[in-house]
Amino acid sequence: TGRDGTQGAQVIKQAGGIIFAEEPTAAGHPGMPESVIQTGVVDYVLRPREIGSVLHAISRDLASVDAPTAQVKILEKHESVFKRILKHVKDANGVDFTHYKRGTIERRIVRRMVLRQAKDLSAYARYLDKHPEEINLLYQDLLINVTHFFRDPEIFAILKEKVFPVLVKNRAEDAAIRIWVPGCSSGEEVYSLAISLIEFLQKHKQSFPIQIFGTDISEIALAKARQGVYGTAISDHISQDRLKHFFTKSADEGTWQISKSIRDMCIFAKHNLVG
Repeated sequence: TGRDGTQGAQVIKQAGGIIFAEEPTAAGHPGMPESVIQTGVVDYVLRPREIGSVLHAISRDLASVDAPTAQVKILEKHESVFKRILKHVKDANGVDFTHYKRGTIERRIVRRMVLRQAKDLSAYARYLDKHPEEINLLYQDLLINVTHFFRDPEIFAILKEKVFPVLVKNRAEDAAIRIWVPGCSSGEEVYSLAISLIEFLQKHKQSFPIQIFGTDISEIALAKARQGVYGTAISDHISQDRLKHFFTKSADEGTWQISKSIRDMCIFAKHNLVG
């Protein structure tokens, strides 16, 4: 129940998997599907009687596509089609994925091929020609970035030990501390930095204006970051003390929201680093 499975679903999606969630209203324990759905990684939200037929169709199509073979063919035999697909994405969204991680792109394309029952890369390219809405869905898949609060804890320890002391040394009381987080995704890293900096300043009895800027190319991720609302799975990475001091729990206990004081010091905006 609860957040069980949420992290697993995120990792499966990052690896190119397909995620099903039971329709919460049909579930005996709705907390678990609701937790997964809140992450935005779910492909299908269905009632139990509907899942079997869709799963069967996908498994059949996956067998015919043969994902590993399809990826090899993308590399070896369909380079022009591959570039055509990336051009579709660039023309529609202004983002060029040509130099992005090739293996990641291939996995995400093969995943969309299976979902759209395209037997090969050329068939999927033709599908994109006729269904512009699929271009945006592929774009969103390419932007999937599984992250969480206080990822790489040793880095946050180094910030407190070596970086923050330099930032505050001989700083005027009215001189704002400004930090930029490029590729901020859904905001977890931005808020983790804010919490770490506040903890550092409180420990040393110091106070400065703080402005943290988070930028990303995904409007969906930025919208979530601005809200600062996250599922209960964040308690796997955030201590109870931090939850108490920096978050507010929803009335139904299904989500946590970053406190307003922290949200007010964080600004999120769309920005393409390579565009």
